Amino acid sequence: MDTTISWELVRTIFILHYHLNPGGVTRIIESQARALRRLDPHCPVVVLTGGDDGDHTMLRDMGVRIEKNGLLNYLPQTTTPEQAKETLAAMHDFLSAKVGPGDILHAHNINLGKNPLLTLAVYRLAESGIAVVNHCHDFAEDRPANYWFLKRMLEPLARRPLEEILYPDLPRLVYVVLNSTDKQKLISYGVKANKVFHVPNPVGEPRGGISKEAAKALLQKSLGLHKSRMIITFPVRVIRRKNIGEFILLAHLFKSRSHWLVTQAPKNPVEIEYYLQWKEFCRKHSIAVHFEVGDRLDFETIMRGSDACISTSVQEGFGMAFMEPWSFGTPVIGRDIPSVTLDLKKMGVRLPMLYNELIVVFNGQSRDFAELSMEEQMSFIKSVIDTPAVAEQIIRLNPFLKTALEPPKIGLIAHNQEVLKKDFTIAAYGKRLFAIYDSIAQGSGYS
Repeated sequence: MDTTISWELVRTIFILHYHLNPGGVTRIIESQARALRRLDPHCPVVVLTGGDDGDHTMLRDMGVRIEKNGLLNYLPQTTTPEQAKETLAAMHDFLSAKVGPGDILHAHNINLGKNPLLTLAVYRLAESGIAVVNHCHDFAEDRPANYWFLKRMLEPLARRPLEEILYPDLPRLVYVVLNSTDKQKLISYGVKANKVFHVPNPVGEPRGGISKEAAKALLQKSLGLHKSRMIITFPVRVIRRKNIGEFILLAHLFKSRSHWLVTQAPKNPVEIEYYLQWKEFCRKHSIAVHFEVGDRLDFETIMRGSDACISTSVQEGFGMAFMEPWSFGTPVIGRDIPSVTLDLKKMGVRLPMLYNELIVVFNGQSRDFAELSMEEQMSFIKSVIDTPAVAEQIIRLNPFLKTALEPPKIGLIAHNQEVLKKDFTIAAYGKRLFAIYDSIAQGSGYS
């Protein structure tokens, strides 16, 4: 595959996202810039963002310019129609002054409903002929509050149905998704199949500066952990769909055998209250979860020093938590998400330590724990704390828990690391992106 872009047709690749706060999308943007620069050191890349919570040394060391404008960040849901018109005009002026006919705009999660005015502004750029890549990590259709925010804000402004704004059929607009399930979802929304491209996220390459033994010793010393216990880490930011209550239930069930760590608190104000309630619940009931470990130790040390990483999430786009730990020599346990893991398994990744549901008896009925509300989950965990027989019942109903913390089979980690090196590298990611960019730069679309 040719990995050079026709630079006589492309001036600059602009990467757009609401913010650069630490988290999954920011890491993908950093990987995207690294991939482009690695394949072509002269690739001109500019990041447009509304919030920049960090120094982003890696991006700046690569010569990537970061341009910040607060208008691009999340839009308050209290925005009035008058404010919306003014903000939209200012936003359109800013973007159209930056991104011209010879550029490519690669927008991340633009349809999620975090800033409906930015969605409309990018739509209008694409309508004017600007080459746009709409990179879908998540979907507003899966989040009713976001979807209705989009609909309420945009239909009066655009005077057309919301679907025409979210998924227009325009010559130089294409879509990138993280898995085949999301590709089918877009097709069901009316997007042509030849406009949707499955581009798996790359898995970061560990620096390799610390051994597993040294990393674990550092974790134990920094956090005051017992050396005889395992370390189980929840390596993501805590938001509702990550199902933190299930992690806390397991932390209590296995408290005598393992320590349980959470790396990051949420940034979104809507999620913070939910997170704080779980922190207070753990404090009140003496559940020994170590929160915000990522504020004290670097990510690689935490990942290498853990005996396992766990995902209790119920909804993901690509599911980096299923992939990244293996590259650090750390197995993945937890709740399966078939819409995500099916693609990974087809590409050769083995994930034998996942479960489909966690059955509990609540109010006399057998339920999957993830289906309970936060209040119901807290009530159930309290019953487990107060009544040991309830904990024994959970183990009987979920036999996989008996072996959940056993070491992985010999060869499993090495096998998955080989798959990562073959199909999920930065180089493979860059080649996929370049092929898409080159086709829309020439105005032909990509097929």
